[in-house]
Amino acid sequence: MSDSRPICPNCNSKQTRYTPSKSDIGVARFNCKNCGQGFIIATEVQRNKRGCLGSILKVVTLTFIFVIGISIFLAITKNESEEPQMIEHSEENSSFEQTHIEDVEDAVEIEHSEQAAHAYIPTEDDYKQFEEQQKVQKTENLTIVETTRETE
Repeated sequence: MSDSRPICPNCNSKQTRYTPSKSDIGVARFNCKNCGQGFIIATEVQRNKRGCLGSILKVVTLTFIFVIGISIFLAITKNESEEPQMIEHSEENSSFEQTHIEDVEDAVEIEHSEQAAHAYIPTEDDYKQFEEQQKVQKTENLTIVETTRETE
């Protein structure tokens, strides 16, 4: 029958006993009955954890490198396969472009007129003319303001 107890590294005695420990997972603590010294032995669980984590890290790294390589390859082949396309000018395209140009010109004109309207500051004469053109009628429940404007 084989004895599974380890040999003490200090005195080489086989008179060792296992000391359970809750804090160290994957590590076995032993005490020697001959010299009284304690020692630690890494168990198979700890050895397997190191190997497993290393293997997972290697697999993740290789997968990452593989995905980057495939994406670079696809980008290169996509750029090579694309040929410059000739733009055909047809009547539909020219009418579309013409309406687009007109829309842009209208938008620019509207923006210029809005800027001019915001830039105008009324003078005192403008306020006097405005007061002359308005007629105000007040009653208990209603106020009527009539404004007369000249036609151009």
